[in-house]
Amino acid sequence: MAIKDEKADKAKEAARDREEDVEAEEAEPVKKMVVKAAGKLAKKRPDGGYPVALWERDPSHPDGEIWISGPGEVEVGVTPEVSRLLREGVLVEAKAAGK
Repeated sequence: MAIKDEKADKAKEAARDREEDVEAEEAEPVKKMVVKAAGKLAKKRPDGGYPVALWERDPSHPDGEIWISGPGEVEVGVTPEVSRLLREGVLVEAKAAGK
């Protein structure tokens, strides 16, 4: 009986630790920045539209979703996809968010 109680206590402790980890992650501020499409992605196509540099849903973005197309600047949360596109030169930082 004592072994069952010990296992149950360990399971409860592990669950509390996971909850604390989630709370700590949620408490960290999400890094934001303002970006825009780079190069050809910021220019109109012959049909008058703009190519899409990025469309992404993620809770770190304002309103949970971003759409980057054309020459405009967009505030974004720094997600792995945003970081990758910045490294590849598809997106460029326009200015620091909140400045």
